[in-house]
Amino acid sequence: MFEEEEGTYYTSHVWITGKGDVAFECSFTVSKGESAAEAEQVIASLEVRDANRKYPAEIIPVRLSEIYQINEAYEWASTTVKEQFKKDFQGAEEDIASMQQMVDSGSIGAKKKEAWLALGIVLCVILANEVDGLEWRTLIDGNREAPVLVNVATGEEIDPMKLVWSKVKAGEACNLAETYKNLL
Repeated sequence: MFEEEEGTYYTSHVWITGKGDVAFECSFTVSKGESAAEAEQVIASLEVRDANRKYPAEIIPVRLSEIYQINEAYEWASTTVKEQFKKDFQGAEEDIASMQQMVDSGSIGAKKKEAWLALGIVLCVILANEVDGLEWRTLIDGNREAPVLVNVATGEEIDPMKLVWSKVKAGEACNLAETYKNLL
């Protein structure tokens, strides 16, 4: 397929490939006469994942869905602290005490996974605000796709779920200041 834009001609290539009930439609445009080899290499690397196979966990650049999750967690913590304790919330280390007050007040039930996960995410937001070299990424692990912090220098991962929810689920105490200190 040839297209012309401002006097320059381009060739658009379209590939349709797939496996089983999954299909990919890929397109790539190059200047007329140029090679599409780069696109062919990308398309050749596509793999349809088998539902019956366990794949290793992957860390990829943070996606919009995880950014929204981070923002929602922060907004929930900020609003809750303001409503319950009439305190301002800035996403700084000083706010950990207010978050601990939420925990200690018993206002979050032991089975409220999303609220506990939100506390872990906000703890990571504070850490990322205070420590250079931490970036948000997306963890893809089986059925779970979640935001994690990664130390770009060391590759170390900090999983918000393991900071708070995993402890609560196991019946352990949740001391946010101690958890934060251990992360530094």
